[in-house]
Amino acid sequence: MLFDRDAASKLAREHASLDATRRARERERARASEIAASARAERERRERAMQREKRTQREDAERLATLNEGVTYASTLRVEISDEAERRGIRARGDDKARLPGGAADALGAGRSGRAHFRVEASNGRTCHVGVLDYGGVSTGMIGIPRPMLRSLGLRETDVGAEVRVTYAALPSATRMTLKPKTNEFARACEAEENVRDILERTMMGRSAATVGDEIEVTVRDATYDLRVVRVEPDDGHGAVSLLETDVEVDLEPSDEYDEFVSRERRRKEEFERAKEALAEREREKETEKLRAAERRRALLESIVEEPPSGSSVVTLRLNLPNGAVKTRRFDRSRGCFVRDVFDYARSVDDDLMDARFILTTRQGDVVLRDGENVDAADAARLHAQTFFVRRDE
Repeated sequence: MLFDRDAASKLAREHASLDATRRARERERARASEIAASARAERERRERAMQREKRTQREDAERLATLNEGVTYASTLRVEISDEAERRGIRARGDDKARLPGGAADALGAGRSGRAHFRVEASNGRTCHVGVLDYGGVSTGMIGIPRPMLRSLGLRETDVGAEVRVTYAALPSATRMTLKPKTNEFARACEAEENVRDILERTMMGRSAATVGDEIEVTVRDATYDLRVVRVEPDDGHGAVSLLETDVEVDLEPSDEYDEFVSRERRRKEEFERAKEALAEREREKETEKLRAAERRRALLESIVEEPPSGSSVVTLRLNLPNGAVKTRRFDRSRGCFVRDVFDYARSVDDDLMDARFILTTRQGDVVLRDGENVDAADAARLHAQTFFVRRDE
């Protein structure tokens, strides 16, 4: 029988081991299935994202093609500085004439290549629009940009070789644009001029396009001032217009310096108003606290018991108060709140003690009374004729 029991026990252990192994394998298969499902879901998510990106790019390209009359030229080029327009003596529309590689003309076709505009975007996000001086005057992969346009792109002469994205842009003809000086000096320099608008319009004759954000130098009586394009009309959403063969009204806004002054004055007034309101609030709080203190004082005075007549259970105390007053008063030591009566009386005759924490002590400090403490009748009797001083309770 013992052998049978041992065999049965061994068989049970083997079955249990097999069950554990089977469950472990099932868990591993379940985990593998979960991992595979997760990987499949992630792969499908990425594929959907790629499809959305491709669809967005295709839609953007279609919109751009529609906007640009079917032309979709776009290329990443490297910047080089071009003074060719100045060297050739081109004054009209020469400040923003760029030199592009020959492939750009092939993409545009003969009908558009002569009067084309291109959007130039730097890696810093700044953009401008340029006209065309010539095609093929620079090496493949390069764009020659006049110095004035470098400023609009936020580039320096040391940024030669920087990559920019160049895209064909069909711009609407400008009807109005607004410029904003950086400083008040421009307005002062123009005070003696008969027509500031003529000065601005003559300046814009040097450009073939204008983009919101363009930085422009305007010369008045041999002095140069910095202005910025802040608005163009019509604006098709790209903030750029063509200045070719169109009459443009140029308006002037107050300078950045003036705006900063106005902003400082507004902040100063706001800070003054806030300070005034804070002061008024503090005064209201003080007045409210005065009313509350008066109410507490009234309640305290109402709670003080009348001075008892002389008797065996009565002690007389002398109180030297912070306000300089010296008060002598009788108190009934048989009352369970004898010490509280003393403190309440002190508060009632000195406003500074109304909300203060203090103790009453003899000059030598051998006797100290604390608010809320109990003193039995025998100890209270020994307080008779004592003089107490107020000390702040730290």
